[in-house]
Amino acid sequence: MENNSENKKEPDWLDPSKSRKTRYTDEEIEMFVDGFIEGFPEYYEKLLKDDGPNTARIILRNRFRSRAEGYNGLNL
Repeated sequence: MENNSENKKEPDWLDPSKSRKTRYTDEEIEMFVDGFIEGFPEYYEKLLKDDGPNTARIILRNRFRSRAEGYNGLNL
């Protein structure tokens, strides 16, 4: 009898060899920021209230960059 777990291939996103090897571009980071703003408007409104529009976007960009750096081991 065959072991079914041996026949199943892991999804690509679990394969460390397929991890991103390049930095995110500024355009990609901006897409992440825009998506965050659309998906979590209440949190963005708090950032706007506390820090203003320019600083709020900078905070979000920096957070996405630091998260990406931690996941792929790149120094941005």
